[in-house]
Amino acid sequence: MFILCLAVMILLLGGFCYLRYRNLKIRGNDSEWVCGAIIFTFIGCVILVASVIATMSGYSWQINDAEELKKIDKYEQIYLSKSEVLTKKFAGYLLEVYPQHEKDIYNKIKPDEIDLYLVKYPELKASETIKLLVEQVRTLQNDYYEQGLLRARTIKNMRFRCKNPWLFYFLIPEYKGGN
Repeated sequence: MFILCLAVMILLLGGFCYLRYRNLKIRGNDSEWVCGAIIFTFIGCVILVASVIATMSGYSWQINDAEELKKIDKYEQIYLSKSEVLTKKFAGYLLEVYPQHEKDIYNKIKPDEIDLYLVKYPELKASETIKLLVEQVRTLQNDYYEQGLLRARTIKNMRFRCKNPWLFYFLIPEYKGGN
């Protein structure tokens, strides 16, 4: 909104210069006020056109970021479901090796707590299958957390674009999310 006010003020200065020029011309005085009118009008029009272009670019980025958030949601769901599947495989392996702890293992295991089970059952560290499963779960969890960081950056950009003084932010769609 600031840029719109600035452009209007400069265009008004151009209009006042032109009015002053006309007033002096009517009185019969020769004046250079027309140069000021031309310069201020040109600068005001350039600022207005540049801000419209910047606003349309901001609008485009806002739509792009909204679609990026949808993609991040899908990725997070995929990473969570994959890590849960791998955690169930891990729990199944634990059930084969440690059947006496069946209820404890099956009900409490979560993807972000797999390392605790490696500490609790150190014999598992020797199994290549378990090592690969744990590494895959760690990778998926890291990817999930990276998507959360990407989500936060994208939301920050979307909120800023709605308040940017150099854009016509009333034309930019607002972020309507919970975070």
